[in-house]
Amino acid sequence: MKGADFFQGWTILPRAAVIPPLSRARIYLLVDRFERFVAALVLSLLVTPSLASAHGERPQVVGVVLTGAAPNTPWVLTNNQGLFADIKDDFRWLCEDAVSPGSGVRGLAVYGALHQRMVAATTAGLFTSDDGGCEWRRAEGEAGSQRLVGLWQGDDPDDLVVASNHHLAPNDVFKSRDGGRTWTAAGLALPSPIHQVRRARSAPEHVYIQSQGRLWVSHDGADTFTPSPPLPGPARLLAVSPTTPNVLFAATEAIPETTVWRSADGGNTWIDVLDVADLDLRMTLHPNGQDAHLVGRVVGTLSSFDGGLTWGAGPALPPAVTLLDARPNGDLYLATDVYSGGPWVLGRSVDWGRTWTPVLSHFWDVSGRWDCGPLTRGHACCRGLCPGRPSGAECGQTGTPAPEGQCDQPPGVALGPPPDAGPRASVDMGEAAPADAGPEVVDARASTIVENAESESGGCQTSASGTSPWCPWAWLILLWRPKRLHFDGKRAPLSLKR
Repeated sequence: MKGADFFQGWTILPRAAVIPPLSRARIYLLVDRFERFVAALVLSLLVTPSLASAHGERPQVVGVVLTGAAPNTPWVLTNNQGLFADIKDDFRWLCEDAVSPGSGVRGLAVYGALHQRMVAATTAGLFTSDDGGCEWRRAEGEAGSQRLVGLWQGDDPDDLVVASNHHLAPNDVFKSRDGGRTWTAAGLALPSPIHQVRRARSAPEHVYIQSQGRLWVSHDGADTFTPSPPLPGPARLLAVSPTTPNVLFAATEAIPETTVWRSADGGNTWIDVLDVADLDLRMTLHPNGQDAHLVGRVVGTLSSFDGGLTWGAGPALPPAVTLLDARPNGDLYLATDVYSGGPWVLGRSVDWGRTWTPVLSHFWDVSGRWDCGPLTRGHACCRGLCPGRPSGAECGQTGTPAPEGQCDQPPGVALGPPPDAGPRASVDMGEAAPADAGPEVVDARASTIVENAESESGGCQTSASGTSPWCPWAWLILLWRPKRLHFDGKRAPLSLKR
C-alpha cells in the first residue's frame, strides 16, 4: 500500500489544531490525570491481606459489650481469637476454640452478677454456657446451626435478635424472648447474606437489616419485616439515631464517591447529605442524637452537630480504625488494627473523641486466662495458645495444645443451613418495589450493642473479620478524579466543562 493510498479520505488539520497550546483547560486535564494516578496509588497502598477465620491470623475487634452488672467493663469480641474481658483484676482471655473451633464471636449476651450464663453468636452457630464460659453447648433448633452476623439485646435483657450470614443458603432473622433458650425465625428466607443489623436504642422494636443492598424494616421486634424502597445503588446500613428510631443512615458505596443518605421516616424516603471519596465507612451517634462521627481511611473523621444533616471536619482520631461505638452514657469506644499501625486494640474517650485512654493495649499483653477447671473446654482448648499470636507461638504458656479431637464441636446437634423454602406465611413481605424504582429522594443537602459485625461494598465483602475492605480492583480508581466534599449542604461542582 502506498502512503498516498493510506491517507486517502483523511483531512489534514492545521498544526495548531493537532497540537493546541497549553490552555487553561488543557492544564486542568493534565492535573486531572495526575490526581487520578495519585489517588489510585494511595488506595492501593491501603490494600491489606485477607483475614482468615482461624486462630492467630491478625485478630480484629468486631464488637464491644457492656453488661448491666458491670457497665464500665467491656467484653471485647474478636473475629478469630474468642473474647477478652476485664472481669477480675485485669483482662483475661477465652480462646475461640473453647466455644467452637476456628469461629468468630460476633455477638454476646451475659447474665448474672457473676456472668454465669452466656449466649454467644458466632460464625459457627449459636452457643450457650451456664458456667461462665468454661463449657459450651450448641443452641437447639434452626438458630443454633446458623453462621451469625451478630446479636442484639432489647431493653429486656431476655429479648434477643440474631441474623444469619450464609452465602450459599437462605438467610433469616431469629428472635428469643427467654434469654436464648428458645428461638423463632422471622421466615424471610433471603437469598443473600444479612450483612448489617441495627436495633433502635430508644425503641428496640424497630429493627433494621441489610441484605443484597436492600434494607428491611421491622416495627414489631423482628416478628415481621417489610422491604424499604431501594436507594440508587446497593445500600449499606450505617447507623440509627439513639433518640429517634425512624432516623437512620445508609451509604451507597461506589467509585468515585460514596453517598451518605439520611432517612427521617424509617427508610421510606431519603435525602443525600454527604459525598465522600472513600469506602467502608464507620459511623456512630452521640446519645443526644445530634452529634455524630463518620470515619474513613481516606477522608479521616467528619463530624455533624445537627443530627447528620451537614458535615464538617472532625477530631483527629487514631489511624486504622476498625470499630467506633458510642455508649448510652456518652463514652466513645474505638478499636484499631494494631497490625496496620493502630496504637492500641481498644480505647475509650469521655470527651467525644478529643482525647483517648487505652483500655486494651495489645492482645499479646493479656497474660490471664479464663478461670476454668483443667478438664473443661475453656482450659483444655486454650492451653498452649497465645493471644494475638498464631498457632505455635510461644508466650510462656506451661501447657501444650489439646490433642486432636478433644476440641471438636461442643455438644449439640448442628442442623445445617435451612432449606430454600421461600418466605413463610407469617412474614409481611410487603409489596416489593420494581427493580428500576428508586426512593423519593429530596436533594436537601441542607444496652448491649455489637457494632461493625460485617458489611458489603460493591460486591466485595468487607469486615474486620473477613475480606479486606480495600479490594484489589481499587485500581479502578484510575478512571476517576476525587471530587471535593461539601460541608454546608451544598455540593461541589461535579466537574469542570472542557
